[in-house]
Amino acid sequence: MGEWLVANVTPEAEWQAAAGTAINKLGEDSIGSWYNAVPGTIMRMESIPYGFATSLEILHIVSPGSMERVNISIKKQKERGRKIIETAGGVEAYDQMTRSRQGGRCPTVMLELKKQIVFDD
Repeated sequence: MGEWLVANVTPEAEWQAAAGTAINKLGEDSIGSWYNAVPGTIMRMESIPYGFATSLEILHIVSPGSMERVNISIKKQKERGRKIIETAGGVEAYDQMTRSRQGGRCPTVMLELKKQIVFDD
């Protein structure tokens, strides 16, 4: 109790499988798999940019079939991911296989101030 955990909202398992990445879990950081961090910067992923909805409305008016093609592509990706998971033997088997191919991850290092040894002048 009293511990903060990383909680990234990641895509469904099927999308992660279609992208060839491991299934992110509570407490895992998705930096390096879904997001890339640039040291010294801040990235906010909580909302869509202003004007994005308007540009989608214009796209829908100008080219109504475009949105349908995007939806079809998304459905195909999810189906491909579903097949990849089934072929691997389920979500856990797919996740283990993917993680074994990725190799080891860097450990998390936590530094704490300890006053066990004191040097007096």
